[in-house]
Amino acid sequence: MPIAQVALPVAAAATFDYWLPDGLDVARGSLVRVALGTRSLVGVVVAVVDRSPVAREKLQPVRAVVALPPLPDDVVDLAQFVASYYQEPLGLTLALAVPPVAGRDGAARHAPPDALALTPEGTAALPALLARAPAARALHARFEHGARTLSAAAVAALPAHQKRTLRAWQASGFVAVVRPQTPDAREALQRLNDAQAAALAAIGGADRGFAPFLLYGVTGSGKTDVYLAAAARAFAAGRQVLMLVPEINLTPQLVARVRAALPGLCVATLHSGLAAGERRREWLAAASGDAQLVLGTRLAVFAPLPSLALVVVDEEQDASYKQQDGVRYHARDAAVWRAHRRGVPVLLGSATPSLESWLHAREGRYRRLDLPARADPRASLPRVVLASNRTAGAQDGIGQTMRAAIAARLARGESRRWCSSTAAASRRRSCARRAAGRRSVRAAARGSPRTASRRGCAATTAATRSACRPRAPSAATSTSCRWDSARSGSSAR
Repeated sequence: MPIAQVALPVAAAATFDYWLPDGLDVARGSLVRVALGTRSLVGVVVAVVDRSPVAREKLQPVRAVVALPPLPDDVVDLAQFVASYYQEPLGLTLALAVPPVAGRDGAARHAPPDALALTPEGTAALPALLARAPAARALHARFEHGARTLSAAAVAALPAHQKRTLRAWQASGFVAVVRPQTPDAREALQRLNDAQAAALAAIGGADRGFAPFLLYGVTGSGKTDVYLAAAARAFAAGRQVLMLVPEINLTPQLVARVRAALPGLCVATLHSGLAAGERRREWLAAASGDAQLVLGTRLAVFAPLPSLALVVVDEEQDASYKQQDGVRYHARDAAVWRAHRRGVPVLLGSATPSLESWLHAREGRYRRLDLPARADPRASLPRVVLASNRTAGAQDGIGQTMRAAIAARLARGESRRWCSSTAAASRRRSCARRAAGRRSVRAAARGSPRTASRRGCAATTAATRSACRPRAPSAATSTSCRWDSARSGSSAR
């Protein structure tokens, strides 16, 4: 009798054995619904064995197989690695890779819409049919106004009767699904400078095996252009790319930049901020291979990618890649492990690499690719001067070079506005604290807090107004402002 060892999303290190009824097609990675006590849970099958140490009469059957693709072997292996390395329960770790399940059987209630376009047959036949179907004229007009194409978002927003009309037209061959076009890698290569082209050539030379790269580039050096150029080569070969970003709010702007650089690309986004249905739809696009680029936060490292060719981790030094609650793990390190498991290159990009990655590059475990200049030739890096504060003539730890720079800044009027506004705000806070202190002291002395508070307010109004009235900066205030500016300038440099 076959036994399924199922990892459930509970805080238990062990798996649970369930016997398989006849007719259930279950393999490693399958999503199944089982009973655990009085609860009905969705778990992941990690193995199918012939026997169990538990007696047959004490085992429960697998209730159903969830109508979602099984997790691929590399995702299950990644979850087992994370659970072992970070000492986390395997069931909770695998739950990160499972999309939200809708309903009792896990099937999505509504299939995700596709972009549709009029076919030549529809262009020729529909005008004559619309003469006898005036209700469909508005739908046909939307195709005409949209270059004979309706986007997936527009299809999803249609009322129910127009969706039924679209399904009839699709069955008749009048409209067809718009498939994403494969972007041309040559367009992404035209804008690269010499340093970017050299980095791309190094990455391209490792297409057939695991190779970790540290792309070390200054701010504005065009690291994203290198990402997209390397990804475009994978897309041209019909492969997929996984790109991780540290924060959710970086996802929309990067998606917009990707679509502007590589039009026609099918992009799936995965992060915890998505609604359940949207996250399931994006997960299915990645699992089926329709999504050419999967872009997301640390959660996306567990996305199923049947034809993965490249892994990119942007801003690899960012602490947001560390999961601090629930299952604790580091998505950057998990991405490197998964790239090693799949035998594909992994590209870690940063202007300020982490100490771990920098050490790996120094010791030869990672290959460092440098982008020392900004991509725009019109842009230049700010001038940096190392000014010693231990030379002769230094005052209060500030050397002559630093004092001259601070004096020049004050002469240009770059700090006076900050000093005056900060001083005024400080005076207002001090006045408020003194007034509150006087009221509390008088209330305690007279034994009536409310009366004392009113009297204290009346007694201190004139003094408070006088102290809080804006004053012209005196010599002492100017000296204080200059000292504050010098101190802030010293620390900033």
